[in-house]
Amino acid sequence: MAPGEAMGAGKPVVALRAGGAFETVLDGATGVLFDAPTVDSLVAAIERSDSMTFDRAAIRANAERFGVDVFRRRFVELLARLDVDPSLYRAEVVSHR
Repeated sequence: MAPGEAMGAGKPVVALRAGGAFETVLDGATGVLFDAPTVDSLVAAIERSDSMTFDRAAIRANAERFGVDVFRRRFVELLARLDVDPSLYRAEVVSHR
């Protein structure tokens, strides 16, 4: 399961502090990040997470910041700010699920 899917289900994640996880996981709030791609670093992060309490609703709320609906809304807002002629893009594509 990808970090975003786990957080969408209200589950904390343990992830390497890199890439998308670095941008989406809030260390100590929605999961635990570890710095090195080593067994020791991963084990330390898992042990740290075992001693923590996480708020499932807060984890889900954080995941929603990266949801499809938010992406679509922000994309349309960007097009409007750039003064892109709406006839140049199809609204049904932007709103399609």
